[in-house]
Amino acid sequence: TSHDFKCTGGSKIICYKEIFFGKEVLISWETTIIDTDFHNIFLENELINKNEQISIMDNVWIGFGVKVLKGSFIPTGSVIGSNSIISKKLQHKNSIYVEDGKVIRKNINWKI
Repeated sequence: TSHDFKCTGGSKIICYKEIFFGKEVLISWETTIIDTDFHNIFLENELINKNEQISIMDNVWIGFGVKVLKGSFIPTGSVIGSNSIISKKLQHKNSIYVEDGKVIRKNINWKI
């Protein structure tokens, strides 16, 4: 079984808590994956912006300039369109996502 992980130039992976990568992940250039806000925000002495794990499952292609933010989950077989911002748990495997996690195609397949 291949465990390919490819990340092109200019991309940044910033991890304070945990970032999980599945098998056969392709990350295009100028992508940022970050599980923190870097600065703490408190409301009545309670931390309200904790660091959160990111999970990028098997066979995921992340396009040019994408931002994957804390708490994100990208399911198996997903393609994330260029310049999208992902900041939530995506629901559908084998789908193309754009913008803020909007699905534009389902039941796709792709290969590195």
